[in-house]
Amino acid sequence: MLQDGMTLEALIDALVRLPLSNRDSIRLMIAALESGDFDVAPDFAARPSHLKFIYDPPRSMRVVDIVMLTEHHTYSSAEIWLRLRP
Repeated sequence: MLQDGMTLEALIDALVRLPLSNRDSIRLMIAALESGDFDVAPDFAARPSHLKFIYDPPRSMRVVDIVMLTEHHTYSSAEIWLRLRP
């Protein structure tokens, strides 16, 4: 699945379903995004961007989604593709 590519949304769904704390799931998501093991589309390296965590309920510590904010667009996790580098 990772070699063919998957959305960030699918990764988030898989990690929050694991028998881990939400905190550990989020750490794994961030580690995956920062690892350099994935080609990410669209490419956020060329322009300023920021990860924003979506919590459920608001002000809780339970992350349920991640969006990427850039100067011109907000990308939902369903719009961000990850493909494992060969």
